[in-house]
Amino acid sequence: MKIRLIGQRNNLGIGVHFRNFADALLATRYADLVEEVNAHDHNAVWEAAQRSEPTDINIVFVSMPIQDHFKGENIQWVVFENTRVPPTIMSTMLAADRVWVPSAWGREILINNG
Repeated sequence: MKIRLIGQRNNLGIGVHFRNFADALLATRYADLVEEVNAHDHNAVWEAAQRSEPTDINIVFVSMPIQDHFKGENIQWVVFENTRVPPTIMSTMLAADRVWVPSAWGREILINNG
C-alpha cells in the first residue's frame, strides 16, 4: 500500500497546502508508505499511475482526473477562493471517490454548487 500525494511544493496557496500536508504525513509512522509525485511532471504522474495498486490511497492537490488512471482510493484535495466552482474543476471532483477541503467555508461552497 502507498499513500500517494500528487501535487507540487511551491509558495502558491495549493503548493503550501501540499507541502504542509506532505511534511505532516512524513513526520508520522506512515512515512515509509508516502510517495510524492510532481503533478507537473507528466512522466512521473504516468509512471505512478502504472505502479498504483487497488490498496493505494491517491490524494491529488490539483484538479486532474486521476480516477481514470490510478487504482485505489482517489481523493481530490481542493482549495479555491471563489463562490462559484468552474465546471471543469467540479466535474473532476464529482468523479473522485472523496473530496477534501481545508475549511467549513469550502465545504459550504461545494454544497451550494451541487
